[in-house]
Amino acid sequence: MEEQDELFRSEPVEGECLVMCYHPCSKLKLQLMEEEQVVEVIQKWTEISSKYYATSVYKWVQIFENHGEMVGCSNPHPHCQIWASKFLPTLPERMDKNLLKYFEKHQKPLLVDYCEKEKFSLSHRFVCENNDWVVYVPWWAQWPFETILLPKNPNLRTLSELSAEETRSLANILKSLLIKYDNLFATDFPYCFAWYQAPLNHNSVLHWTLHGVFFPPLLRSAHVKKFVAGYELFSECQ
Repeated sequence: MEEQDELFRSEPVEGECLVMCYHPCSKLKLQLMEEEQVVEVIQKWTEISSKYYATSVYKWVQIFENHGEMVGCSNPHPHCQIWASKFLPTLPERMDKNLLKYFEKHQKPLLVDYCEKEKFSLSHRFVCENNDWVVYVPWWAQWPFETILLPKNPNLRTLSELSAEETRSLANILKSLLIKYDNLFATDFPYCFAWYQAPLNHNSVLHWTLHGVFFPPLLRSAHVKKFVAGYELFSECQ
């Protein structure tokens, strides 16, 4: 009976899960690697993403990193994971709908518009930038040290569209941001990091903008963790 009831629906899904170590040396995290080595990491992200984009069956590639014991990382060797799925997961699907809604109303990608408005407001949420990238604490941040990494090129929607110069400057700003995190409390700063690229094999992706997000769990010191509880858990994040 459960299989036929809409309250108990389930369906099989397929995909692939990869683990990618950044460097043979287990002590080298991204910010301690040479810039050229970080470039190679980005190129590998791009290569793997492009492999799935070249098929007609995958709909989403999620690149993410859980860094540090505080966010549940059980392997101290710096690494990321790449999950490719043949369906669009719930959060990206919700993001896709909201980005499209904004695009249809304003004829401009939401994150492109947001980046421009932050720039012209001389925002105190600015963290760092270089020629091709900028980092802000997003207006909608839920974590105390949350950041969003945005391209200055308004036409970037996937990692495969990066130029050689944009790839190199991305390596530069990743190192810069992660060093700032470590220096904040003089610790190996824990975080969850993810890339958001346009969905694969989608009707239109003009409303999408390539971007990265960092969700660190720390609150006010290297040892105090923010917990999502109480009102934030049951009603709305503050």
